[in-house]
This record gives sequence, structure tokens and C-alpha cells, in this order.
Amino acid sequence: MVDNLELGLEENKEQDAGDSSDGNPFSETPSRPPLSRTSSGITTSSDPSTEDEAPLPAFALKRKSSRSFAAGNATFLTECSFGVAHDALVKYITDAEPYVVHWERLKRVELSGKAIDSVARLKEFLPVVEQVDLNDNRIAWLTGLPPTLLHLSIASNLLTGLTAYKHLPKLQYLNISHNQVDSFQQLAALTNLRELHADYNCLTSLDGLRDIPLRVLTVRGNKIQKVDVRMTQWYDLELLDLSQNQISDLQGVEHLESLVTLNLDGNRLDYFSILGSRLPALHVLRLSDNRLSTLNIAGLDVLRTLYADDNRLSEVIGLEDCRTLHNLSLRNQSQKLRFSARDVRDVKRLYLSGNPLSQQFFSCALPSISYAELSSCQLATLPPLRQVMPNVVTLALNWNHFPNLDFLQGLRQLQRVVAVGCRVESLEMDTVLGGLEQLRELDLRMNSFTLGWYLPVMSDLEHKEKRQAVEERDSNGDVAARSSANPTPEDLDKKYRRGLPDALYVPRAMWRGLVMERCPAITRLDGLEINEKERIKTRKLLEQLRLSGLVLDRAEE
Repeated sequence: MVDNLELGLEENKEQDAGDSSDGNPFSETPSRPPLSRTSSGITTSSDPSTEDEAPLPAFALKRKSSRSFAAGNATFLTECSFGVAHDALVKYITDAEPYVVHWERLKRVELSGKAIDSVARLKEFLPVVEQVDLNDNRIAWLTGLPPTLLHLSIASNLLTGLTAYKHLPKLQYLNISHNQVDSFQQLAALTNLRELHADYNCLTSLDGLRDIPLRVLTVRGNKIQKVDVRMTQWYDLELLDLSQNQISDLQGVEHLESLVTLNLDGNRLDYFSILGSRLPALHVLRLSDNRLSTLNIAGLDVLRTLYADDNRLSEVIGLEDCRTLHNLSLRNQSQKLRFSARDVRDVKRLYLSGNPLSQQFFSCALPSISYAELSSCQLATLPPLRQVMPNVVTLALNWNHFPNLDFLQGLRQLQRVVAVGCRVESLEMDTVLGGLEQLRELDLRMNSFTLGWYLPVMSDLEHKEKRQAVEERDSNGDVAARSSANPTPEDLDKKYRRGLPDALYVPRAMWRGLVMERCPAITRLDGLEINEKERIKTRKLLEQLRLSGLVLDRAEE
């Protein structure tokens, strides 16, 4: 830039010297053509033919009109802008790699969150770099990135559908999530691209990606309404995430024979079916929060995980033949779900919360179950679970209608039980808890015999609303303000516990102490961590109560 400025000064000096006799040396009229300097001196010419045939002078001096003068100013400002960008990039790279001397050998650089608005001269400093992270900046254009790039992460910037990528032919990984991209047309030239993340943009279609042999494609949180993959070259595609869009029309997915994970959560699908055994590698299928009334998974011989919460399902066709299914979630169906235990006899983790279940569901043993979530299933009683789920480790039974928990007896593998708000009136300590030697967590808040001992348990919706309100209120606040607005459960309970009358405080402490005695492995009780200080305190309290005869000694119980 300094050379350019010096050349401009010399040119101005020559112009001043050659035109000093004229009051308006830069005025171009038909009678005063532009001056041109040749080796023999300054001559004028009005014959266009002679100008075309004449060789280009070594030093040409042209009179500048107001328009050309403005263009010169623009060029000067552009040079200044490039100079500022140059200095900024030097600083950012120095901050990122303070101990690297030879930048020309650098293969990877991390430049995220530095308020960068231009990478126009990055290739001059990093000519062989292969991986660049530019997340959380203000970049709109990629001009200046070196063609050696293999991995580019530029999420949370200002990219649009006009941003060009053609100068990055070797690119294999690209993350453009959280930008303003509304089209993939500019990506069509990236024939080596294998992994593309474009979540939370303004996309309405997948046009432009048809001929790119992708292996991973995620476009979560866009505005896509229709997807047709029948004519794509996605023969090696393993992961396809189309969640949180507006898709009501999905065609050709059965042709993706290498697909391992398919995520369609949060769309508008009324129907989903795989025709024949056309997805031999599919392990994970997610269809939650759609409008499905029926679901056909027949032929998915290696499916391991199926999530289809918050739909309108009345049945799942082919479920009984899916012997490899380990994780099944069908929470909160708006219609009555026709379902039997025989359909899930090989499932290990079962989520059925929000669906009414009858006693007939438990007529078949489920020895494979290790995790069962049966909250809000309108259950009034359960058969002895040691006969139905002998190997269960975690049980979630919130918001049912159990008068007692006798069905827990004999579950020697049980480690976690959550039964909030189940109307349990009493608990036989030795009968129920005596054999639960591995129990680590027990939560019985909001039951009849624990009412008043703890703060009320908020619903998930109330938790979400409160969290959003705190985030909005403190979005411009400091960390200390946010942390004080989100106290831990132990902090909240400490304040609540101090205000309890003895009629509630003593039974609560006694209950906690008795549970610790029966279940020595327990670390969390009623939503609160158990520390050594509490163990010592409750042990002393129980000794005093036994001495006074208010609590029987364990040998006498």
C-alpha cells in the first residue's frame, strides 16, 4: 500500500508540472483531448486510429475527471480497509498461536469469538492451513481463505445464500450453523464435501446438494417443507438430521441404504413407512413431535433406538418382529395406544409416560428391562415387579395412584426409584427398603406421608417457564447475577428447612435417617444430595429418639 501511495504522489507531481500553464488542466473536451506522454515528449492526438495502433506508453498521464477522482478515493479507502483487516488478522493469529514462529507451516488455527469481520488476506499468512475455526464472529464473505482448507467451522456468523465456496475445492467438513443461509446453491461446487452442518438457518429446501456425496448432513431448525432424496448421490450418507423443520412430504428415504441415524423430530409428518427391507444399516430412528397416527417399522431388522413421543399413534406396526430394539420411547400419545408387553420383550430401556396402561400390560415378563419410565400412566397398583422386571435398575413412576410401594420388594438390582406425587400414604421400611441394598436414589416427595417436608415440586412446564424468564431477565447481566437467580436444590431446601416447625422437621429428619440405615449405598434422597454431615446429624438424632423410646431400636423392630 505504501508503494501505491508513493506512485500516486509521483504521478500527481508529473501532472502538475505538465499542465501548469493551463488554468484547468484536467478538463477533457473535444477540442482538448487527453494528454499522453511518449518517449519524445508530450504530444496530443485527436485521431482514434492512431491511438489504437500506437504502443502503450511506458508512463501514461491521463486527465482525471471528477468520476475518476472519486474512483481513486474509493481505491484508497479499499486499500486502507485491507490494511486494517491485515493488521487485525495479524493480531488474532498471534493471540491464537503466540508460540508459533512459522505461520506458513501452520495446519490448524482457532479464531472463534474474536469479532472478526473479514478473512480477506488469511491465505497470505496461512498458505497451507487445513483446519480453521471461525465460530462466533461477524464474517459474511469467505474471500481470502486458502484453497488448502479441509475443515471449516464458521457457525454463528453473517453468511447468506450468496456466500461463495468455489475457491475451497478440497473442503471435506463445513459447519455453517446459526447463520442466514437460505440456499445451498453456492455449495454445489464442493464435490469433496463429506460432512455438512447447517442448523438454524433460513433454508427452505436441499437443492444444491444432490450431487455431493455426503456422509453427514444436519439441517435442524430450518423452514424445509418437502424433502425428496430419490435422485441424490447420497449413497454413503450415514447421518441425516432434518429435525425441527416443517416437513410434511418425505420421499425416497428408503433409498439411503447406508443410513445409520435418521432424525425427523419436530416436523409435520402424518405418515411414515419404510417399504421393504431397504434400510439395512438403520440403528436410530427419531420421529417425536409429529402428527403420526400409524407407524410401520417392519423390515428394520437392525433398529436399536426408536423415539416417537408426542404423536397420535394408536399402534406401531412391525414392533413385535424388531428383535434388536433396545430403546423404545412412545411417550404422550394423544390417542389410546394399543400395546402389549410381548411387543417389547427384548427392549432394555422403555419410556411410556403419559399413556394409560392397564394391568394386562404386565401379564408378560420383561427380563431385559433395565430402565422403565411409567409416569402418569394412571396406574393404581402394580404386580410384584420382581416377577415382571427382575433386572430393572431405574424406575420412574411419578404421578400415579399407588397407596403403597410393596411391589418393589425383592428388586435387588434396583438403584433408582422416583415416585413423586403418587399418593403413597405409608411405607413399610423393612418390607420395601430392606432388600434394596444397591439403592442409590429415592424420591418420594409430594406423597401423602411426605407433604410439607419439602418445597413443592414444580412441573416441567413451570421449570421451563421460570428458566426462560430468568434467562430473559439476566440476558444482559453478569455471571454472578445469573448464578444467584439459579440456586441449587440444596440452597433452596436449606432456607426452607430452617423455617419448618418441629412437628415437620423432626419426622423429616427421622425419615431420612431411617432410609440411610436401610439403604447404606444411597447418595440422593428426595431430590437432595446426602453428605457426611447429614449422616452424622441424623444418626445422632435417631440415637436420641431411641433412648427416649420414640423410635424402636432396629433389633426390636
